[in-house]
Amino acid sequence: MSPLPDFQALFRVSPYPYLVMDLELNIIGVNDAYLRATGRIEGDLLGRYVFDAFPQNPDDPDSTAIEEVRSSLLYAIESGQPHTTAFLRYSVPRETAQGKVFDERFWSTVHTPVKGADGKVAFVAQNAIDVTDLYRFDRTSHVAAVETAPPARSVADHFTHAQMHEAMSRIINEERSHLRNLFNQAPGFIAVLTGEQHVFEMVNEAYYQLVGHRELIGKPVWQALPEVQGQGYEELLDRVTSTGEPFVGRGIKLRVQPVAGGPVSERYIDMLYQPVFGNDGKAIGIFVQGHDVTDAVTAQFAQRESAERLSDGMNAARMLVWDWDVASSRMDFLDNAALVLGRSENNIDLMSQSIHSEDAARLIRSRARAIADKGGYQ
Repeated sequence: MSPLPDFQALFRVSPYPYLVMDLELNIIGVNDAYLRATGRIEGDLLGRYVFDAFPQNPDDPDSTAIEEVRSSLLYAIESGQPHTTAFLRYSVPRETAQGKVFDERFWSTVHTPVKGADGKVAFVAQNAIDVTDLYRFDRTSHVAAVETAPPARSVADHFTHAQMHEAMSRIINEERSHLRNLFNQAPGFIAVLTGEQHVFEMVNEAYYQLVGHRELIGKPVWQALPEVQGQGYEELLDRVTSTGEPFVGRGIKLRVQPVAGGPVSERYIDMLYQPVFGNDGKAIGIFVQGHDVTDAVTAQFAQRESAERLSDGMNAARMLVWDWDVASSRMDFLDNAALVLGRSENNIDLMSQSIHSEDAARLIRSRARAIADKGGYQ
């Protein structure tokens, strides 16, 4: 049987910088690459609380992102999952003949929890890659930007370039992951369609909730959603692609089958089809965004139906309802005023001309008394 590899030796000679901490964030291990990256010695770090070993710069507290690192470490310990701080500014202390100075540095860092035999997190490892040479920092705006002309390096420094490439990839992947999370968590449905066949390239969770969890990515719309054909959406998509003009629709009916073999569901959506243009100015895809407004539309239908039933009942009973603005004498009738009274005016004095003079006089007195007493009259 082959002997087990010496993992301690592997840890020690790894070209990637690693710092190992216990659950109280005391340093229990550090490899040579980490010591080289930070300019420290092992005896100065082992056994120390990590933020005592790498303290805040008192002259520039913002240059040392202690809270961001602490939050990342605690998240890794509590969740049992690795956590990345894709890019952070963290100055490193260095002893000189004149005393302690802080070198401004930028890092791409991953904190990885390591579990013991009992399945619980036993310690956490920090992999920190120095990406300082990839950035220039503007002290006025406090913004770091990618360095477009990095300093020349010798052959001996080629591996540092590989580390930097990995760090940049990590940063880009982290940003993509963040954007993907935002995309999936958006409250409205979103999809990206490409080409003349309107092939699904991206779809968020809200879109799946609308149409059902089925295979969409890589399929043309009409292959992925066959039940939607014939509802007018083909013409809308083709028109947006051909004209390059967006389409906005509100309360559009959509019949969709969320479960294969199940019933077709009737939904109502507010929707935007926004063309996506290529370098030649032609539409190469469509960004779809919208909201399922079925509940609101259904409520409007119910309210409208209720109002229609009320109107039919009032017409049958020859009943009339109006609002009267006492100060201006303006009256606002329901639509059945002409049906019940034979006329419809927007002024109470004009309407009173239709009443017999004796009845009108009695009505005016009753009305005046009700107003004075803040009561009602019949």
